[in-house]
Amino acid sequence: MYQSLLQRKVLDEYKTIFPNQTIKEVAITTKIHPSRVFRLLNGYEMKISEYEKIDKILRENNAQNYYKEFFNLTNLCFKSLNETKINTLIDEMNFQLKCKTTKTEVAL
Repeated sequence: MYQSLLQRKVLDEYKTIFPNQTIKEVAITTKIHPSRVFRLLNGYEMKISEYEKIDKILRENNAQNYYKEFFNLTNLCFKSLNETKINTLIDEMNFQLKCKTTKTEVAL
C-alpha cells in the first residue's frame, strides 16, 4: 500500500500530539469511521477530506499551544519587566500588526 509523504507526515504528527489515543478515540476526535482510521493507520491511502479533518485538528492544537505560550509569556513579562521594557514590547507588537496590515493591503 502506498502512503504519500504528506499523509505520513500528518499521521506522524497526529500520533506525536495524541500518542495514547485508541482507534475509537481517533475516530471520535477526527469524525472518521473507526474502520477507516484503522486502515489509514495501516497504510491505506487517505482521502483529501480525511487529510483536511486531521490537519484542522493539528492546526487547532498548535493555535491553542501558541495562545497558551503567548499569554504565559505576557504574564511573566508583566511580572518581571519594568514599564519601559513593557512599552517596548507593546510598540513592537503594534509595529508587527501595521506591517501585517500593510502586506495584506498590498496583496489585495
